Order: sequence, then C-alpha cells, then structure tokens
Amino acid sequence: MFKLSFKQLFKLSLVTFVLALLLSVFATWLDWQVNPSGIFYSESVIHWSVVWQTLGSWMWPLWLMFLALGYVGMVLVRLLRG
Repeated sequence: MFKLSFKQLFKLSLVTFVLALLLSVFATWLDWQVNPSGIFYSESVIHWSVVWQTLGSWMWPLWLMFLALGYVGMVLVRLLRG
C-alpha cells in the first residue's frame, strides 16, 4: 500500500481544497447569474442560505474527487519512477 507522509497529505489536502473551492465559487457564481426561478435573489433580498447550500453542494464532492484523483496520481508517479 502506498503511504503518504503527514507533509505530503497536508499539501495534497490543501491544494485539492483550494481547487475545489475555486471551482465551487465559479459554479455558484454561474448559478447566481442564471438565478433559476429567482431562488438566489429577488428584487429586495438575497437568499444567502441558498447561496451557501449551492456552494456546499459543489464543494465537498469536488474536494473528495480531487483528493482521490490526487492520491491516485501520486501513486502512479511513484510507480513510474520505480
């Protein structure tokens, strides 16, 4: 089994978290622009709970996917280097 040091795991987690956060903010911004059925904002109020729910619904799955892909990538690099 491939083992990561704490430093490698921390770096992998940090990089994948930032990537997932950036992509989640972009996806939430796109949804905000479309504003289907006025769920994000209306003429007088911003529905922040919907904004945060949308951000969260993108963030956690993306972070876990990037973390898994990063781990697999690190394993492949280590195997190819010998």
